[in-house]
Amino acid sequence: MSLTNTEIEDLNNAVVSAWNFDEWSWTTAFDEKGSNDGSISWSTWTTGKIDSALDFDWTDDYVSVTNNTDINVTKNFTLNAWVNFTWSTSSWKYSIISKL
Repeated sequence: MSLTNTEIEDLNNAVVSAWNFDEWSWTTAFDEKGSNDGSISWSTWTTGKIDSALDFDWTDDYVSVTNNTDINVTKNFTLNAWVNFTWSTSSWKYSIISKL
C-alpha cells in the first residue's frame, strides 16, 4: 500500500510540533512545525545519529514546553522519539514524555 501525494501532505499538515534537537548550542529547542519552542534545562549537546542531539543524564535534565492549547492532548496522538540508551533498560524507570 502506498500513499498518494495528497495523503502525505495531509499527514504532514497534521503534525502539531516537531523538535529536531539540531541547534547545537542554543538553550532553546526550536519547534520546526509550530510555535511550541522548548526551554532546555541541564542537558548538554552531543553528536547525534543525524546532526546534533541532547544528552540527558536522567537526573535533572529536561526540555520544557509551555502548555499551549494546540498540544493539549484530549484524544489519541502519536509520539515519535529516537532514544539511544547507554545503560541496561532492565531497570527502566524514566519518562520520555510527561505532562504536569
